[in-house]
Amino acid sequence: MFSGTNHQLDGPEWLTTPILLRSIPGITDNIVEQALQKLAHSFILIPRLARLLRRLRNSSGDRGVEEEAIDLAQHLFTMSMDDEFFSQAKTTGQLRLEITVLGEIVEAVSMSYFFGSLRLSVFLESYWTCRLLICGLVEALLAAVPVASLIFDANALHDEDRRMAIDALMAVQHTLKESVVDRSQFRGNEMRLLMLMHGAYGSWGRLEKRLKASMEMSENEELSLAIRMKRLCLDLVNRLQLTPQGNVVSEHVLEAVTKLYAGGPLFRNP
Repeated sequence: MFSGTNHQLDGPEWLTTPILLRSIPGITDNIVEQALQKLAHSFILIPRLARLLRRLRNSSGDRGVEEEAIDLAQHLFTMSMDDEFFSQAKTTGQLRLEITVLGEIVEAVSMSYFFGSLRLSVFLESYWTCRLLICGLVEALLAAVPVASLIFDANALHDEDRRMAIDALMAVQHTLKESVVDRSQFRGNEMRLLMLMHGAYGSWGRLEKRLKASMEMSENEELSLAIRMKRLCLDLVNRLQLTPQGNVVSEHVLEAVTKLYAGGPLFRNP
């Protein structure tokens, strides 16, 4: 993502190679295999869509690039996970709800997720991050190529974007608690959650931007919510980031990062 190039595994050989199955307790292997395949393919293809969007900004009106970007975005957006995955996880008790008690997020989400296994939490947090990145890229595509609005349902896109951002916050309590209980998982848990908060910040930022553009007084409460959620995600990013210097991430920096994820300008070395 940060280099502006395609993923190093983006090619027919890797995209057609069966994924190595890692079982997840409570979910049948065939459902897990399908979910892992979709997730792996999505993460491999996301940098390509970001690159195409940057190319469109530099050469607007290139029909070939527009069509390639639309086709890829449509492919990525439709690669959501089978409902059966969540159904099995909930039925077997591997994914369930618990009351939120973590002070930082209790006002944002009254209920949080409990994950029955580390593999399930790793997979779902990676999945929500992936979907948030895709939502950001598709929204950027709609802004860059208006004709794409004939293909994508904007309401469905926005609904998923918001739902994934809420799911992200509902994962915070369990993951932070597990990091305290098992320090051997600390770094992996917090790095994964850090990326998820980047994605959630971008989602609330997109909602804020849409609401400000609409200028409807009835949406003031929603706008206030989006701004509060962005602030919460920023605070969590600063709690989670692992730089030894303890540098604070500013809102300006996180805005630049989320724009990059959505096919925006790359960071340049001085």
